[in-house]
Amino acid sequence: MVIAYMKKSIIRFLSLNMIFVLCIILHNYVHINMIEYDIKNHYDRIISASNEFYQHYVNTEVENKDPGIYTLSGEKHRDYDLSQGGFIVSKKSDVPNLNKYINLLYKDLTSFIDKDKIKTLSVVTPTASFFLPFYPEYVDLDEKFNLFDVAIEKVKINKKYSTDHNITITHDYIERYSNDHLRSIIMPVYVEKKLQAILMIDLKFGHMENYIKNYNAKNLTQYERRKKHNLFTRYITIPYTKNKLSNKVIGLNWNKILSISLSLAFVIELIAHLSIFIKKSLLSLIIKDSMTGCYRRNIFDFYYKNKSNKSLILLDIDHFKRINDQYGHDEGDKVIKYLAKNLNQLNSNSTRVFRWGGEEFLIVLPKLSKKALLNKAESIRTNLDYTLQDGSRVTISLGVTEQKREESIFQAIYRADIALYQSKFQGRNKSIYL
Repeated sequence: MVIAYMKKSIIRFLSLNMIFVLCIILHNYVHINMIEYDIKNHYDRIISASNEFYQHYVNTEVENKDPGIYTLSGEKHRDYDLSQGGFIVSKKSDVPNLNKYINLLYKDLTSFIDKDKIKTLSVVTPTASFFLPFYPEYVDLDEKFNLFDVAIEKVKINKKYSTDHNITITHDYIERYSNDHLRSIIMPVYVEKKLQAILMIDLKFGHMENYIKNYNAKNLTQYERRKKHNLFTRYITIPYTKNKLSNKVIGLNWNKILSISLSLAFVIELIAHLSIFIKKSLLSLIIKDSMTGCYRRNIFDFYYKNKSNKSLILLDIDHFKRINDQYGHDEGDKVIKYLAKNLNQLNSNSTRVFRWGGEEFLIVLPKLSKKALLNKAESIRTNLDYTLQDGSRVTISLGVTEQKREESIFQAIYRADIALYQSKFQGRNKSIYL
């Protein structure tokens, strides 16, 4: 009787769960066109606010200023504490009075974008650069570069008025000097068909994820941003972008859908066991690279975005292009699979191996001493035993580092990449700690 009762409960549970899943999918399907419209409308609001600034700029008054650093209100400033914004004049010239209009634009933007998702609102001219907020590194940048020329080069802005690509929304990128992950809205300002200024709105990475999160909360949907397009995703074309790299891929958050459907079922303990089984079987297909069995790079954030006290080994196969060119891609694939097979033996609850690039792998370990970390790297290097057809031995180069206190793991990865570069530069087939 107990077995029959359990069987009946399981059938009922599975039936209810399937109904709930289908209902949630249908609900999300109804909303997919709405979220696409809302995302495009969101960017259109940013552009509309920028266009208003454009009109104000054309009619603004100018004031002759000496070189120096000023508050947005135009007062000379010396201690660089310009949290409310400021501007830098590189040489004596007529400078537009933009205080009122920059603040109006900033207020307008923060009415529908979280303030902490706006890195900087800036306006650069040939002789002056305005920033809200103002960061100290802008002083050094202004001394080294003409920011107006840098902005022109960055997005290939025409100095003479053109109807093509008048406004540009860039794809995601890492800012060189701050290492911030950003997306920028760039609008050239023309006066009498000549380029006079460039308006830039730098949005921090996660701005769109936050927007989707708010949409989900408001509409009881379960969307998320995806890295790749597939049968269950939708391309959202971002207006004013130049290529498909800037598009967003929106898909269903299957984990959340399952979580909601499972929570509606009444056999809590049984649901817990089934959900663990389903999660393991599905995640094994989603999070692992099919060729190597290593973790995919695009799920790295899921495990380590906010983690600390980690050690890192970034490694790369030496002369891999030559291996492909000389012996063929099949042999190159064999080398990658052989290396991955050895590396995957390191996977545990505290250690994960990611395929970071074509022939590049990242190993995330718990905090180790410098000596222990280098010993681990050297063990990996020396235990690699793969011989090519001509008798030459495949080697690897390794960059080794550890996450410092209060440092994001992405900064540590950047340092490991530099260490790997040094290993390559110093002759390859060695481990470099940085």
